[in-house]
Amino acid sequence: MEYVYQKTTNYATWQSFVVLVVLFVSTTHVEAKEWRYTLTTGVFSKYLVKPGFTAHNKPILVNDITISYGDNWYFGIWNSTGIFDGEVGKDFGDETDVYVGWRKKWEQIALDLRFSYFALTEIDEFNNDLWIFDGRIDFIKTPVVTPYVAIRYFGDTGKWSPKPGWFIWPGVYKTFPLHFHALGKRWNTPLTLDAKLAFALDKPFGSSNGFTYAQIGASFNIPIRENISLIPSLTWHIPNGGIPQLGKATVNKHQLVYGMQMQFRF
Repeated sequence: MEYVYQKTTNYATWQSFVVLVVLFVSTTHVEAKEWRYTLTTGVFSKYLVKPGFTAHNKPILVNDITISYGDNWYFGIWNSTGIFDGEVGKDFGDETDVYVGWRKKWEQIALDLRFSYFALTEIDEFNNDLWIFDGRIDFIKTPVVTPYVAIRYFGDTGKWSPKPGWFIWPGVYKTFPLHFHALGKRWNTPLTLDAKLAFALDKPFGSSNGFTYAQIGASFNIPIRENISLIPSLTWHIPNGGIPQLGKATVNKHQLVYGMQMQFRF
């Protein structure tokens, strides 16, 4: 895969502007009771991205601010920053996604549609912004496990972007209610297990078409207070090859990614 290099400038100013716009829109001309705010922040052992390669092989800090209006519409900002490398803004671990989405739940299925703009923070002379479409259908009225199908289209924003294309992830998940007593109280800590396969279409990022990788994940949701949760997670990534070498990214290797996040709901 061939990249063209470009210098990204004034990124911090652009990012600050987006944050201010989001906060302004979320508090203007709408009754406060219609809005819900969720802040999720935490650290992961490495940054394993959707196409199936490790963009940053050191710990990263991840923050996600989601603002929901009613039961369907939402928008927000997702940001990751590589840590312990001393070069903030100089590697593939530093990025910002601005997104807007719509979701709906019926008796048999749940649907989630999202558009987002991916911006890679300045890393010397490299920039590969993308626009992204995500879709997901959960078949919620099924016994034993819940199957789902997720899709993503990576769209280019110009000659600096990597090759566009589709990914599709069929998968299943199951949430188990777990309870235990500790520190003089009863804890409800549901455990969610998730397994999925990834298939590439149209050779996105210059990858091969077909089966790309499998992932098995587990996460707990531990309530600390009514509106605060602790979320430890573990993901095992099993590649099938066909992912091109992208700079210093780790590709086509088994990966074990663990994380610890805090979620605040307002």
